[in-house]
Order: sequence, then C-alpha cells, then structure tokens
Amino acid sequence: MIKPISLVSIAALLIGSSAASAVTSVIVRHKTSDDLLKGTTDAVVVDSEGEIRLAPKTETLNFAGLLDDIWSVNTVLSDKAGTLYFGTSPAGKIIRLRDGKADLLYPKPQPAAQSETADSAAVQQSPQPNEHVYALALDVAGRVLAGISGEKGKLIRIASEIETVFDNEKVQYIFAIVLDKDNNIYLATGPNGQIWQLDAFAQNPRLVCELKDKNVLSMALGADGALYAGSDTRGIVYRIQPATGQYTVLFDSDQEEITAMRVAADGFIYAAATSANVANQQLQAGASLKKAPGKPETPASGGPAPTDGGLNLKTPASDEQKNQPAQPQQQAPKAPAPKSAGFVYKISPEGFVTAIFTEPAVFYTLLDKNDKLLLGVGPKARLFSIDPVSEQRLVVYENKTSSQVTAAVVDGKDVIVALANPASVVRLKEALNRKGTYISDLIDAGQPARWGKIQLDADIPEGCKVLLSVRSGNVKDPNDSTFSAWSQETAVTAPVDAACPIGRLNRW
Repeated sequence: MIKPISLVSIAALLIGSSAASAVTSVIVRHKTSDDLLKGTTDAVVVDSEGEIRLAPKTETLNFAGLLDDIWSVNTVLSDKAGTLYFGTSPAGKIIRLRDGKADLLYPKPQPAAQSETADSAAVQQSPQPNEHVYALALDVAGRVLAGISGEKGKLIRIASEIETVFDNEKVQYIFAIVLDKDNNIYLATGPNGQIWQLDAFAQNPRLVCELKDKNVLSMALGADGALYAGSDTRGIVYRIQPATGQYTVLFDSDQEEITAMRVAADGFIYAAATSANVANQQLQAGASLKKAPGKPETPASGGPAPTDGGLNLKTPASDEQKNQPAQPQQQAPKAPAPKSAGFVYKISPEGFVTAIFTEPAVFYTLLDKNDKLLLGVGPKARLFSIDPVSEQRLVVYENKTSSQVTAAVVDGKDVIVALANPASVVRLKEALNRKGTYISDLIDAGQPARWGKIQLDADIPEGCKVLLSVRSGNVKDPNDSTFSAWSQETAVTAPVDAACPIGRLNRW
C-alpha cells in the first residue's frame, strides 16, 4: 500500500520595496483536499484527507461509431462471460460489447429498400424514435431484459429475436429492473408511480402498488424480500411488501429525487438524493427530436401514403428537396445543474438516517465494490469512492471531456464507467498508473518573493520516486509567456530548494 503525498510546505521570503523595508518569511501549506483540488491532475487523484494518489489506469472502449448519434449512456449491464450491454438515449439503442466487438441489439437494423428508380438523395421518411433505455437486467435464462421508455413504455426480452413481454397504457417510462431470489421481475415505472411484478418467465403481470409520486426512479431489493424504492418530486424512500403491495415511507429527504439505491449485506440502505429534475430534462430533450427540421411527419403532397401495415422508408427527392441545405444535427441537452447540494444517505432498516456524503453536484449512479460505494456525478464527470464507515471520500476518476458519469458496473476487478455529453465508456482498471502529475494552484505571495524550501510529507516505497519542479512569475495567468520555465525535475528525499526566479506567484 502506497501512502500518498499528504502535505506540501513551501517557504517564501517576501522582499520589501526598499533597503529599509522589513523582510518577512511566510510558510504556505497545502494539506487539505480543498487546497489540493484547486490544482490540476493527470493520472493522479486527491482524496478527502488531502492526499495525492496515483489514479487507476483507464481504457476508452471502442464502439466502432455506434455512439456517434448518442447523447447519453444511461445504464450498463455485465454478464458472467464478461459481455457488456449498454442502454442509451435519445434513439433507444441497446449495444452489446463482446470480445472487443460492438454490435447493435436494438432496434434491429432495417435494410434500406432499393429499387431501380431509387434516388441516392432520397429523403428519409421514418423519424428517429424518441426512446430511452434506462434499465437493463438478465432473466433466469441469461436473456437481456430492457426497459424502453418514451411515448409508450415497454419491457422487451432479447434473445434470437426481440419480444415485447410487457406494456401497459399507464406506463411510459421504466427506470429500474430488479429480480428477487425466485427470479420474479420488478419494474419501477412512470409517470404514474407504479411498480409492476412479472414472474420469472416475464408473464402474469401484476400491479404491486401505485405511489403518490409520478416516477419511481430507483429500486433495490432487501435480503428480507422487501422492495425499497426512490421517487422523484418529493425525494422519498419507500419500503414495499411485494406480496401485499403495502408500503411505508422509510425516509423523506430534503432533495427532490432519489436517483440511485443500494442495499448492503448488513441491511443498511444507501440512497443517492439530488435536486436537478434529471429524468424530465432528458425526456423533454428527447421529445424535441420529433419536431426536428428536415424530418417530415406526413407524406409529401401528391405522393402515395403507406397502406395499413406498410412501410414507406424512402421517396425520390424532388429538385426542391435536393437543393435544400442539410439540417444541423440535433444538439444534446445541456447537462443538468444541481439546484442544491446532493447527499448520500445511510438508512438503517429501522429508518435511522445518517448523511455520509455531500457534494454540490447531480448524482446519477451508486454501486458498491470492495466495501466502498462508488458514486457517479455531473456536471463535472467524476466518480467518487466513499467509505460508508469512515466517510472518507476519494475522486477515483474524472473525465474532462464528458459532463456526467451516468452509470457504472463492476466487471471482474475493473469498473465500467458510462458517460454522457458526449457519450463514451471507459474501463477503470484495478491497476494504478505508473506515473502521474499534479500541478498546484497559483501561490500568491502578494509581492515579489524569493522562494525557499519545499517539503513533502509522503511515504515513498522502494522503487518509486517523487520528482519536483517549480516555476514563478508576476501575472495571475499561469499560461502567460512571462512565467519562468519549469525548473529541472528534482527527486525529493528531503526538503529541496525552489529553484525559480524571484516572483510574486509560484506553482509546483
């Protein structure tokens, strides 16, 4: 176990404006997470104790273009063979990644109709569907179950063919799927706050209960057979008896949404609570696709309409249509911003509640690995590790391109991290990077200073080393060309000199 750098001290000798001015010594310490998180990181992470650690190695997974029109990867599923499945928005794609190769499971690709008179500039008559896949699971036979959300919600089963096994006029959205020890299937749905049960063969649907909230966003199963469900609008955690449909309020949070839940082996419930109207924002953005320009909803005047049961995929483009400029691709919605700080709550089976984590962020996903909780957030795409006992926190991964960590799943010793805006998927490996870099925030002495010694509090194991470099300047823009060059890297085995010119500002 490598104990990381936990304290950096730098001494500055402030120089007066005249020979008569006093000379003052100042020591600056970077020892808390707030101090260190102001800096920039590359292949290192900063924990809640103010320690800098090497970060896990990462690998961006290759989807061969299947994510090009995707805004968000909403959910991830891993089977025993290591095959990964991904549910997405806004086109409702379900993508399988097996042996390094990605393929589209849903919707099934439809071959384009070809004819001798087909026009290469033909207009696509079938609009892109407004569908979202928020929930995936495996049934008793290892087949993929997927909740399709949109104008009409449905549960599909994917094997050699795609089969719709459940739909209901009061269900538009399926946000979570869980299976009990008998492989009965439970669906958390919206917008009528319903929880449905199907048997192990996805038959005999039964309405378990209808809550007062519009959407049931999250759900988990306790060892005692009770269901725990999290709602939107009021941010309530419910305990539900599946056999009778009776439910009680276990916890009423101050946040609007319970976006993710876990039940630990000891019976404690962990709930991620946030206030950002997450689901509705994404659904509304997806609905705007139906009104996107350049996608006619009715046949052109004078053209034949498709007969009942028919499919009119393409029509020859008129000269007027050919001359129209290409329409811009529909833009992804802006990542939701938190209305207030989010919380992770630890709830005892009796209903006693402790807040073990808080952050001004939007919370999306919660899972457990090696007795730690992993929490995915936005609009800065970060994955936190939380110790539920000590409440120590650590940013184990941050993506500086995407806006949100929307889903994650444990895959062997690794963690698969799904991202949104833009959509991407990263494998977070158990092995650590061999090298990482941390650059501090600017240290402002207030006036020109001669920078003295730098001292680190670190445990450096055999075969490892810490190299230190510094620079100085007099402009608050660290990228300004007048800043000095970085000093030669020096191995730190004791306090070292800050080998940089006199200057008001310093970085290490």
